[in-house]
Amino acid sequence: MTNIHPSWDPILHILKSSLKELLNVKGSVEEPLDIFPPENCKLFEMDIKEIRVVILGQDPYYNEGQADGFSFSVPNNQVIPPSLKNIFKEIMLEFPDRNYKFTSGNLKRWFYDQKIFLLNSALTVESKKPGTLWSKFTNSVLQLINKQNDKVVFLCMGAYAKNISIKVKSINKVFSAHPSPQNRGFFNSDIFKKTEELLGYEINWQN
Repeated sequence: MTNIHPSWDPILHILKSSLKELLNVKGSVEEPLDIFPPENCKLFEMDIKEIRVVILGQDPYYNEGQADGFSFSVPNNQVIPPSLKNIFKEIMLEFPDRNYKFTSGNLKRWFYDQKIFLLNSALTVESKKPGTLWSKFTNSVLQLINKQNDKVVFLCMGAYAKNISIKVKSINKVFSAHPSPQNRGFFNSDIFKKTEELLGYEINWQN
């Protein structure tokens, strides 16, 4: 991982420990493991104080070519996953006057232009096997954001994200059901409107 912003220095030792654990797992099997995403995560190039919204996902997508290091996001050439389709539908329901059109699942513009921190609880995942070695590091990331940036809004979709966010003392939290098609209660939750209300200004949700 390169070009890490200095604001993340207080938890780099935890990151190195997690990476060492991952390498030990890879070295303990006879056949090479496919680890996704294969490229370094760009999230930690962002200054903590620039973050406006944190969206917490769970594991990266574990099929070839899907994971790009940003929660819920996939590269332009990939089919939009069902949960992300529902996120896009909810945004269009909440802001019909903005005429959003979503033709790709690539959310990098949210990260780079809108300063939305798209964090997965696991930075990497083994091919075809959801699961995490990263829980200690993820908790440290959220705690550090909460400590250094009191303006950020934590947008939590689903029980998993809600439970993780309990450890963060910030009052700027928005909750909903998970956007998976298997869950109910996500649509008409107005979570993106509520996020903007807490921020005090509009986000451009076009990706």
